Amino acid sequence: MHRAPVAIEEAAATYRGTECATDPTAEALRADRLEAAAIIAQGFPDLRDGANLALAGR
Repeated sequence: MHRAPVAIEEAAATYRGTECATDPTAEALRADRLEAAAIIAQGFPDLRDGANLALAGR
């Protein structure tokens, strides 16, 4: 259950630190940041699933 929050935190730091939060216009910059954006977008479902597994004792 520790991996998802760490991955989300690292992705958010990458996203904030690379102009992505300010609407980058360079295609190369956007392409380089897709991985971080995907991790952030998947964050809530991953955290929810982890919490549900923990509650179920798995």
